[in-house]
Amino acid sequence: MTALRPRWNLAGRAWLPWGLALLALLVRLYRLQAPSLWVDELFTLQAVRTAREIDPGFLLRDLHGPLYTALCALFGGVLSGEGLRLVSALAGALTVPFVHAWARRAAGDGEAALAALLMAISPFAVWYGQELRNYSLVLLLASATFLVLERWRGDDPGWRGFAGFVLAAWLGLLANLTFLLFLVGSGLALLAGARGRRRRTLGWLALATVSVLLLSLPWIHSFAVQMQPQRLVVDMPGWEEPPLRGETTFSLVALPYTLYALTWGFSLGPSLAEIHWGPRQSLMAHAPLVGILGLLAVGLLLRGWLRSEGRRFEWLLLVAVVLGLASFLAIKNFKVYNVRYVCMVLPLLLLLVSRGLLSLSWRSVRIGATVAVLALFTVSLGHHYWHPAYAKEDSRAAARRMEALAGPQDLVVVAVIGAPFAHYYRGGAPVSNLWPGEGAVQVAAKLEAWGHPEAFWLVSAREWEWGPPGSLAALFPEYRTARREQAGGIGIQRMTKQP
Repeated sequence: MTALRPRWNLAGRAWLPWGLALLALLVRLYRLQAPSLWVDELFTLQAVRTAREIDPGFLLRDLHGPLYTALCALFGGVLSGEGLRLVSALAGALTVPFVHAWARRAAGDGEAALAALLMAISPFAVWYGQELRNYSLVLLLASATFLVLERWRGDDPGWRGFAGFVLAAWLGLLANLTFLLFLVGSGLALLAGARGRRRRTLGWLALATVSVLLLSLPWIHSFAVQMQPQRLVVDMPGWEEPPLRGETTFSLVALPYTLYALTWGFSLGPSLAEIHWGPRQSLMAHAPLVGILGLLAVGLLLRGWLRSEGRRFEWLLLVAVVLGLASFLAIKNFKVYNVRYVCMVLPLLLLLVSRGLLSLSWRSVRIGATVAVLALFTVSLGHHYWHPAYAKEDSRAAARRMEALAGPQDLVVVAVIGAPFAHYYRGGAPVSNLWPGEGAVQVAAKLEAWGHPEAFWLVSAREWEWGPPGSLAALFPEYRTARREQAGGIGIQRMTKQP
């Protein structure tokens, strides 16, 4: 496929992808340790401690990214706490050269340079490049898989190409099990583009599938026991896990929001908190901005896709399969739908945006549109760094505030953020936890166990887990809110018995 106009003077320079990788690293290192650890990050930190200090065999039972856990464990001797986010930052920086190499083969120098730049400063990629979770590593391995399969598509893979794909696919699965969705989609896309070599390509893919399964055998048993994937096709009344969000976890609004969030991140338009409180209301509140940004993203993606002669069906199939499988898992209540579970398509979306920009006919429009997209990325990054409305809840600030407020005789009840609060809290008051899904019956039992205190402190984040505003406090009908304040976006209430 020939490159689209215009060809950039710097686009073909060998140092460019590594210069953009350095930019990506700097963007991710900025304020890397400023936010406190969140609940999911504490899961990673606990897994790392288990693997390092208690049971290295835990890595064979870890379904939440044993590869990422192992990498963090290697760094664990010199880094700790928020500093371990450096693993995600490095993975995010290394993603950029892979995106550049793949896009250069798939499109051309200009598109490769712009796609790599967009990946370097992508608000979505930076969000996960600063989080102690495995999704930045998933993006790196997805980009490597794109590159391997692009080479495979152009030539007979041979044993080197085959080994590269098996390695990338296997490591991707060890990074996160949702990588399987991407492997299914990319395999079908590769078959669709094989044309006269379809039978031979199918043979290579079958051999690769068997190889990846054999390499994954130590984890397959743990997956089958812990997740019971047969639930997807047969009823299992003995399954103990209750529905995650009612009868289904899926909404059709999730699909357009996925494209919006992958393009602009979570910090432009409605915040995640606003969306959780009320998706429709939050979208209406930000309707003009969301409408403009949505139309811009769709327009560029559609133009880039239409200008991708010979690849349209392949790339459409890849995205449709990944989004479709993630939606199916949510509809079956097997896994909650989340944008991060389909983040593997981000390199492709950024390439299509780049192609859409560089295919604009008039030079002034082309330059103006590109500058506008880069400016919007920068604004979204600014919100991510500095705007409190888009910040994650600060458990560190809440813990420090409770150290000042609660005495040894007080009870502190922590909703949702039990693990990160305990990580930071150094006060002497006893702490008890409330978890999402606990209702009036469970709260009544806990009040009995607490001895129906005259008063207690309620520390809460993400109260939408219990319903509309006020639903959490309503679980304590014997009590009223005598004092209310915020610390780092986390609610603090002094609950006292009704007179």
